[in-house]
Amino acid sequence: MGSIVPLQDLNFFPDPTAAAAAATTTTTASSAANTAIKIPKLEPKLEPWDEPHISSPIPNFTESNPNYSEENNVYSEFYRVSELFRTAFAKTNGDTEVSNPDSRAIVPVPEENSHHQVSATVEPPRQRRSHQHRSSELVRVTDLGAEDQRYFRDVVRKTRMLYDSLRVFAEEKRRSLGLERRNRGDLRAASVLRDRGLWLNRDKRIVGSIPGVYIADLFFFRMELCVVGLHGQAQAGIDYVPAGHSSSGEPIATSVIVSGGYEDDEDGGEVIIYSGHGGQDKHSKQCTNQKLEGGNLALERSMYYGIEVRVIRGLKYDGSPSGKVYVYDGLYKIFESWFDVGRSGFGVFKYKLVRMGNQPEMGSAVLRFARSLRTEPLSIRPVGYLSLDISMNKENVPVGLFNDIDSNHEPIYYEYIVTTVFPPYAYHGANGNGCDCVSGCMDDCVCAMKNGGEFAYDLRAASVLRDRGLWLNRDKRIVGSIPGVYIADLFFFRMELCVVGLHGQAQAGIDYVPAGHSSSGEPIATSVIVSGGYEDDEDGGEVIIYSGHGGQDKHSKQCTNQKLEGGNLALERSMYYGIEVRVMRGLKYDGSPSGKVYVYDGLYKIFESWFDVGRSGFGVFKYKLVRMGNQPEMGSAVLRFARSLRTEPLSIRPVGYLSLDISMNKENVPVGLFNDIDSNHEPIYYEYIVTTVFPPYAYHGANGNGCDCVSGCMDDCVCAMKNGGEFAYDQNGLLVRGKPLIFECGANCRCPPSCRNRVSQNGVRNRFEVFRSRETGWGVRSLDLIQAGAFICEYAGVVLTREQAQLFTMNGDSLVYPNRFAERWAEWGDLSHIFSDYVRPAHPSIPPLDFAMDVSRMRNVACYISQSSSPNILVQLVLYDHNNLMFPHLMLFAMENIPPLRELSLDYGVADEWTGKLRICS
Repeated sequence: MGSIVPLQDLNFFPDPTAAAAAATTTTTASSAANTAIKIPKLEPKLEPWDEPHISSPIPNFTESNPNYSEENNVYSEFYRVSELFRTAFAKTNGDTEVSNPDSRAIVPVPEENSHHQVSATVEPPRQRRSHQHRSSELVRVTDLGAEDQRYFRDVVRKTRMLYDSLRVFAEEKRRSLGLERRNRGDLRAASVLRDRGLWLNRDKRIVGSIPGVYIADLFFFRMELCVVGLHGQAQAGIDYVPAGHSSSGEPIATSVIVSGGYEDDEDGGEVIIYSGHGGQDKHSKQCTNQKLEGGNLALERSMYYGIEVRVIRGLKYDGSPSGKVYVYDGLYKIFESWFDVGRSGFGVFKYKLVRMGNQPEMGSAVLRFARSLRTEPLSIRPVGYLSLDISMNKENVPVGLFNDIDSNHEPIYYEYIVTTVFPPYAYHGANGNGCDCVSGCMDDCVCAMKNGGEFAYDLRAASVLRDRGLWLNRDKRIVGSIPGVYIADLFFFRMELCVVGLHGQAQAGIDYVPAGHSSSGEPIATSVIVSGGYEDDEDGGEVIIYSGHGGQDKHSKQCTNQKLEGGNLALERSMYYGIEVRVMRGLKYDGSPSGKVYVYDGLYKIFESWFDVGRSGFGVFKYKLVRMGNQPEMGSAVLRFARSLRTEPLSIRPVGYLSLDISMNKENVPVGLFNDIDSNHEPIYYEYIVTTVFPPYAYHGANGNGCDCVSGCMDDCVCAMKNGGEFAYDQNGLLVRGKPLIFECGANCRCPPSCRNRVSQNGVRNRFEVFRSRETGWGVRSLDLIQAGAFICEYAGVVLTREQAQLFTMNGDSLVYPNRFAERWAEWGDLSHIFSDYVRPAHPSIPPLDFAMDVSRMRNVACYISQSSSPNILVQLVLYDHNNLMFPHLMLFAMENIPPLRELSLDYGVADEWTGKLRICS
């Protein structure tokens, strides 16, 4: 790396013209540049992660590297970089005075004899360094020279590169261990960089531009904004130096994020009407008046002092690993603030932000312009395009040629090649041995070994099960239905189809027994996947025109004629012998972790096959598949029907609804009541409760100690320790491993409602329906697709002591006894059947449940769930609003992927013959 930039090379001083215009008294430091208004003295705010009890495991790169030295140690280099930011922008000064309020030049005043170079020989720490007290003064960095700009740009680039490397490392490590999915690698990378002191602008005192960060810079993860110093809040939209860390007691805003999270925001690009924060419910709707405090007050104070704020826009973006992209759009001034009535009828603070002049074009505008260019280049820029594709279709996507400044056409005259042309002798003995992974490379194949034994972890679970001999129907000789797999069963990952034996191909759409493994020498098709990947498919539900495979290019367009071989021949042979095939449909689904869902739609017969000219002009084989009769309704049809019910229940089913919401808005989503078979209206007459009613003495000494994780619980916080050192839920709120008792965060914890350890207390997220059937009486089904491990609801009632329960029993009333529920939680996350050396986590013993629940007067939707010895949901005990081990909440979680409209079932610890469900609910 280059030399450290000397401090005197940075222009930290006010505009001399502004200083000359000052006519008021000077300070004892004496200078015309230091007069007029005092800018409040502001002390740095430590982020929640700066608390000393939070730490992160840091890979030890030094001990394992035999070539380690201070010169080649990346952490040493980045530590020097971070020290430069801190020392250059954190000198000890008194209050700064600005000669002209309109110049807004907030800069530090150096002490005497302080013009020395920043030391470039800072030693990297061997352990986590405590944060020293820094100057509490705001600074603005201006007029950097070209060399300084390049240097700081390189600092930011290297920091982001290190962040991305750590993020990928953390995500792959997490996948390999089978821990939480997604959105954890970005937090872990940020945590490691923070612990090493590598966050830039850590004390957040820089107002205006951040050195090395350019307008239109993009960030795929919000934590990157914290790492480079653009925006120091992991969740809040307003970043500011708080009043509590300011000697004047006034907060100052430094940056805001505009992402459409507030209904009263108006984003006009150059002009933004930005609404303050606070007063929102879980659905981002305003539910109370906002207060002039925190970030709201900070914006008002920044307006008063004329301090600009950085604006970052958060936009949805399909190509981002986080689903969003954050773009830095430059500096804005706050010109006006007022208190207004918002769209929801509550008071909100509003601020008019106007973009400052002489800045490059906004990054968000560039994104929109580029999106238009991709689809309509000539209509957007009619002049300047010399070619729309100089590769002449050789690349996967067009490569345009644009010149609107002169007549140079040179690139057109060259032959375009896609890959390097090697001499012929380079290919002698070129390929070597290949793998035999016909369904896609696995973790232990020869290709993985060539790459040092490392491979993607997407197929890890399937690989482990395969190696343990736990794949079902492994030899793929079962035609027709697979035992234990029902029509309408859902799968979030395609490899699940291989594991259960529905479809043995990880990529190909046609699964078959190949001719080489058949005594007759003829391939036989067993299953197909219909997912819209072929342009000549026609999916009519009960009747499918299925096109064969082969002959497609990388864009899924037909580019050559198909051949009657492989899967195509197998389908023709299955038609000849009248052998049915299983049909799965792959559908896009936003709620799926893979972005798709695969649903088993039953058995189809192939009635006809022919060779035809496809839409692209090439020959394709086509097969007419007709669904066999006497089968349950297709799962894909159930999905569509349930989607319609969620939005227009009365128009879809005009007869049968007794209530659209028996919870009377007490739940987060409506709970419908449907009965079209008799006149029973019983559930309407009970008082609906959302959570269990405990006796008052259960709350004595209720909450105990809580965590201080204001941005959400981390892996090593006190709440994790209560749960045996690991959280029960992943970042998506799914139950990872069952426990005798889960301690969720309580009232004394500082973490937000979105914390990963507050899953069950946040209430119902799926739309349920209590329905009447002739077989089991009342039952419960969901209108949403429920993923395995997802929270269902609480089993709620009124808690009774043993003595009270005996009195109720004498009167003939039925009660629910929690100690009778089957301990299905012990099965969830138990890997002892897969790994012989797996040791189940040790859990502290809890007292036996010695209470009953009365649901004869007050109840919730859970009381109508059916009994089954083979249930699809389990009971998990949870504490959050008190610490009394005698009275836990009974929380229900899904044991499998539950399709919409499939009845929920629970193991009450009684025989199935016992009326199929609780007597009080039948």
